[in-house]
Amino acid sequence: MPAYRPSTSASARVAVIAFFLWFQEQYPACGPRLDAVTRTIALSYLEYLNQQVQAGHRSAAYRRGLYTYIRQFFTFVIDEMLDTSPNRNPFSARDLPREPEMLPRYL
Repeated sequence: MPAYRPSTSASARVAVIAFFLWFQEQYPACGPRLDAVTRTIALSYLEYLNQQVQAGHRSAAYRRGLYTYIRQFFTFVIDEMLDTSPNRNPFSARDLPREPEMLPRYL
C-alpha cells in the first residue's frame, strides 16, 4: 500500500467531511446511508461548488480537488463492497471541465 503524505490524507479527510456536512444539511431525510447519495445529489453538490467558485469563496482548483477526493472515496466504498455502498459511483470525472493545458514559460 503506498504511503501518502499527511497533507494529502488531511485534504482527503476535509473533502469527505465537507461533503457529508453539506449532504446532511441539504438532504436530512436521506439519513447517513452511503447509498442515499445519488447522481442527482452529486450534481447538486457540484452546482454548490460552482456557486462557491463564482462567488469567489473557492478556486476552481480547490473545487476540482474536493470533487476528486469525493469521487475517489466513493470508488473505495464500492470496491470494499460495504453494506450501504451504492451500486455505482454517483460522481464522475467527466462532471468537471477539463483542466486547460498550460503552456511552457519558455519555448
